Amino acid sequence: MVATRRLNQLADSVREVADFPPGPLVVALSGGADSAACAWLAGSYGPTRALHVHHGLAASDLMERAARAIASTLELSLDVLRIEVEPWSEGKARERRYAALIGDLGPGEWLLTAHTADDQAETVFAHLLRGAGLEGLAGIPARRPSVARPLLAIDRSTTRELATLAGLPWRDDPNNVDLGPLRNRLRLRLIPQIEADYNLGFRRHLVELATTAADLDAGPLVGPILADGEIRLPLPMLAAVEPKVAIRSVREAVRPLRGGYSLTRAETDRIWKVVLGSMHSTELTGGITVTTTGPWLCLAAGGSEVAAPVEWRIPGSVMWGGFRLDAVVTRTRPLVMPLSPWQVVLDLDRVGEELTVRGGPRGTPELLAGTKLVWEVGRNAHASGWVDHTTRRYLSALCVEQTSLP
Repeated sequence: MVATRRLNQLADSVREVADFPPGPLVVALSGGADSAACAWLAGSYGPTRALHVHHGLAASDLMERAARAIASTLELSLDVLRIEVEPWSEGKARERRYAALIGDLGPGEWLLTAHTADDQAETVFAHLLRGAGLEGLAGIPARRPSVARPLLAIDRSTTRELATLAGLPWRDDPNNVDLGPLRNRLRLRLIPQIEADYNLGFRRHLVELATTAADLDAGPLVGPILADGEIRLPLPMLAAVEPKVAIRSVREAVRPLRGGYSLTRAETDRIWKVVLGSMHSTELTGGITVTTTGPWLCLAAGGSEVAAPVEWRIPGSVMWGGFRLDAVVTRTRPLVMPLSPWQVVLDLDRVGEELTVRGGPRGTPELLAGTKLVWEVGRNAHASGWVDHTTRRYLSALCVEQTSLP
């Protein structure tokens, strides 16, 4: 029951930010977790079938079997396309793979590839290392003719958890641990080292860089005005310009109201519904209200108060704001370490049994041991609470929005 509830909660949160096109969908099914999750989700958006590309490598038969098993579980038709690349080249293989996949599309069909936010971060970083210009820093486009990447705003840990909870028989491609290709070295070595030593939010910053670079050539922004203590944007102008220009205009208007933090995709979608009139108002993290008054979109700070910090005695449950945190303690290591940023396993002897829950800058809880931050809910655990081979007691914690519980 817990796994089913978690699957439904996770699927709902993913659907808020996934961007599936309308019409017949064709999933590029590699056999890995990302494409498995994409295929599982695609079924609720339109008629779906799957394609698998066999590259003729040592692990290709293994990945084909995984793709067939996933397609069988989801009752999808699957066609296997075989390509040969001699001599082997990542770039040449990508060209031939896309040529084969797009060549198999029928009229009106969309090819779905399961690129995630992690893929976007790795691509931007690789382009940065090569000295790319603005176009390269924009990274992977969410769409191009006949090709859509609906999971580009979703991190890899989420797709892995989703595919696992859905019971899909995915496999990791052994080629992904080969340190020869640059992308694998970035994924396995350089980016984790930068996150550990310098900046835990490095991947997120790379994704934000891609979004900014993609928007820079979209045209001039719709300028805000300050009136009656509110920031206002003219609705007719927001409706007249390109959607990405309007969205960037709103992002820039909101930023100073929340200490420089930008909008999440879910918040952007809600604001856009207010602009279009399908919602009367919405409230953003940090107590910012968004509503319309005549021809204006109005942004005002100071809506909701931030909940006061609360003490949390481990194990047990605690409420903070609209969130509930649950914790259990065991002396055996969990069989599967959680990949979701909403779950964490910590070393109880390092963090202690008396913790504090307070509000973070993104509106989600933070967990402190004394004055030391050990978990930013919705993002990651800090090294001060990590488990290792010396851990004797494991603290397993889960955070859910109380309103999402049945």
